[in-house]
Amino acid sequence: MTMTGRRGGQRGRLGIAGGLLLVPLWFVVACADSGDDAPPALSADEPVDEPVNRPTSREERIDVRRRLQADQIPEPDRVPESDAEPVIGEAPRELVDAILADVAKQSGADTAALEVVQAEARRWNSGALGCPEPGQMYTQAIVDGYQVVIGLGGDRYDYRATADGYFRLCRGPDSPRM
Repeated sequence: MTMTGRRGGQRGRLGIAGGLLLVPLWFVVACADSGDDAPPALSADEPVDEPVNRPTSREERIDVRRRLQADQIPEPDRVPESDAEPVIGEAPRELVDAILADVAKQSGADTAALEVVQAEARRWNSGALGCPEPGQMYTQAIVDGYQVVIGLGGDRYDYRATADGYFRLCRGPDSPRM
């Protein structure tokens, strides 16, 4: 009798567990959409569309991708060349004076011969200040600073600076040698 009672108890527990599993299923079925928005089923009388011919070779896939991208991506707007005067006066005077002194020291020229061509506030995309040097790593954060260009004769010295006063000469392939 003990064995029968035990089995009955297990069946009772299984029955309750099974019932608890069926309740969520009942809710899903009861709350399901009536199917009014479902697409109509195809009948045997309706014609079936032909399968789409897909490109098989790598070149055909690349060609299709280029045509699709050409339709989706607009041509970039061309920025017209500007005859606007460069901005002067946005950099702090102390910073401009320090840069003038650096150019005079590096070039051996008198500060009176130097001309401030540009002194503009800038927002750089990284610690490279818009002038990365090969082999260097930079912070990847927005850096507020300045671009100061000094003229000496026909040469231009392009300096980049942070808002806290750190500056360096941006040396490009066309930069004058000091």
